[in-house]
Amino acid sequence: MIEIVWAEVAVAIEVINYSSDNWAGDNSWKLVFLMLVIVFFFLVSSLFFFHIYLACSGLTTWERWSWTKISYLNEWRKEWGSPFSKGKCANLKHFCCNFKTELQRWKMPKYAKNGPH
Repeated sequence: MIEIVWAEVAVAIEVINYSSDNWAGDNSWKLVFLMLVIVFFFLVSSLFFFHIYLACSGLTTWERWSWTKISYLNEWRKEWGSPFSKGKCANLKHFCCNFKTELQRWKMPKYAKNGPH
């Protein structure tokens, strides 16, 4: 990803330093390329940071977008967060450093009207 950013900077500098009577015509493909790089960089960065948020929250994409449709979350309020969350650092550690191949059995925590305990 860093290589793409450096390529974008190099193209931008080359485009800016170039002078000609027909500057826009000579550099139209470079400008289009620069715009595409900016758009793709924004999209990839957005996905990256959204998935960092999901990893910190202990959520899957499905849980984030379909909370009310998931049977095991029906009685769990969304403001309580994920019932499987172990805290931001522990969630990130589980997400990034858990290389176990077997499935993990999760238990739904107990809750009271005021929140989980």
